[in-house]
Amino acid sequence: MEEVSININNILGSIASTTRLKMLRLLSRKEMGYSELMDSLGMEKDRDAGKFSYHLKKLLDSRLIEVHKETGKYKISRIGLTVLENLDKLEKALGTKEMLIVRRSENIIEPFDKTKIINSLMKEANITPKLAIEIASIVEEKLHNLKIEYLTAPLIRELVNTVLLDMGLEKYRHKLSRIGMPIYDVSKHLKKTSERGDPREFIEESSKSIMREYCLQDFLSRNTAEMHLTGRLDFYPLDHWLTGIVARSYRAPSNDEEMLETMTDIASSIINIKHEINLKVDDGGELENAFRMLRHIVSKSLLKGRYISITLSIRDLLENHAKIMELSKMVGQPTRRVKTVIVVDELVYAELLKLDELLRNLKLQYVITNSEESLYCGLRLPMEKSFSDIHAIFSLNTLLSTLESNKEVDSILKRIRELTTYGLSALSKRTKTFEEIYGKRYSTKIHYASSLWGLFEATKTIYGVGPQISKESYSFFNDVIQSFIESLKKYSSGRSRLLKSSRIPKSSAQRMLRATYHKLSIDELNKMRDYGFLLIPPTEKFRNIEERALLESRIAPYFDGGYLTIIKGYKRKKIIEDATILFESLVKTENPFTIKIEEALTV
Repeated sequence: MEEVSININNILGSIASTTRLKMLRLLSRKEMGYSELMDSLGMEKDRDAGKFSYHLKKLLDSRLIEVHKETGKYKISRIGLTVLENLDKLEKALGTKEMLIVRRSENIIEPFDKTKIINSLMKEANITPKLAIEIASIVEEKLHNLKIEYLTAPLIRELVNTVLLDMGLEKYRHKLSRIGMPIYDVSKHLKKTSERGDPREFIEESSKSIMREYCLQDFLSRNTAEMHLTGRLDFYPLDHWLTGIVARSYRAPSNDEEMLETMTDIASSIINIKHEINLKVDDGGELENAFRMLRHIVSKSLLKGRYISITLSIRDLLENHAKIMELSKMVGQPTRRVKTVIVVDELVYAELLKLDELLRNLKLQYVITNSEESLYCGLRLPMEKSFSDIHAIFSLNTLLSTLESNKEVDSILKRIRELTTYGLSALSKRTKTFEEIYGKRYSTKIHYASSLWGLFEATKTIYGVGPQISKESYSFFNDVIQSFIESLKKYSSGRSRLLKSSRIPKSSAQRMLRATYHKLSIDELNKMRDYGFLLIPPTEKFRNIEERALLESRIAPYFDGGYLTIIKGYKRKKIIEDATILFESLVKTENPFTIKIEEALTV
């Protein structure tokens, strides 16, 4: 028993010195000779030889290190490795080693994970697992010594490259070089381009990567960028932020000359349009031209991740359904990239049932709306001249604000006002830069959409029930919306216009949910499948459709930028019936709204 006690005391005494602990960590990475180890510690032979020998003997006596019989170099022993492993565990348990935070290219932040460096080295540079682990360990130690608030992927990559150079591994460093994006990613996109035969994909992915990094590292202020990265705010689409738009709406051409002009504009602008292209049809002649355009756009594969929607009235659709059946054959194989927006003045159940049957036979997805300014995505886009654009969407994470404010209503409302200020500042700067880039070449009004994410979930977090259940929960729900809208009134930026919408992009909703989970480590959030991209989640349970219609009709008037709602169910006729009731309730609000019908496949 005495022998064991002496050994433990020796070990504790050996690691009590920061110099010896550093020597132990150096030898855990690779074997070193006397001079190499001394140089790595920054010691000089003439001045520090005695001190170095003293520390070396301590480690040898405690059996934490040993001499390799063949090479004569010093290496860490099995006992030494065990000591280091337990020291790391102890540091983490006591919180003495600060957690490293990394900003990922997906626009979220998360704890540093050394295995990602290991996997990247093996995948991108074909480095052996043993060598990858050694390199990643050195990088992790250097990162801890930097004392940076949060790290970026490019910074970590630079440090990895520096370590590779220090180790004389230039051939591997070259494979990890970055030109706008990592060489590995460039090669991957070039391969996809070759397989699909369309160089636009490579051009798009390259420009998106550069724009996203530029915005986060330079264009947005540090505080605003951090608000986006932590998921408190969302700017969409960040990868098209300065030169792109979310959606563009055209008036359908009435003759061949206009059709050629519109087609030319779509072809030249498509790379800058992120989401939706809309054609507004006013009469039968335009209807035929719209389908002729569809044939060319679909056959030439211009859309590539986008979709095109046609807006027409329910009267035109029902009166010309035979003609539409013929025109749809021009498009060829039905595609999910073609949508329809049906404008309705007064909705009758029988008409909607007939409309639904017709469009299902045509295999066309559709939404119904009370306004020709509504897009398929549910946003409102006022029409100007020959086309109009929605440039960007700014969203605010009310769920995270609620949780960070300890569910105190006054603190939540104050936080929302503060975050809105960051968002408006980013939009103002974006407008100024866009006008500097395009000047007089772009003469239409710049439209932005603004929205709230997670408000329904936030309300449930505080009160346990949704706003349809209790007066208190509805009051909070209503107060947050009004506070947000009041804050938006501060926005004033030349010829741009800020509209309020009830929806946010699905990718933004998912990103903010992940960011909320990473920030607060709440397991329940990680299990949520419905990302709540709508103000009222379509999966929310109501006692009946009338209760839902009442709630939505009270909320919809706040949103002049479009109010989107989704009716889900298992029986088609019941869904149509509910949609009719909801339409009759929402149409009284006079603001633009859109209803989408979704039928579940199984119970």
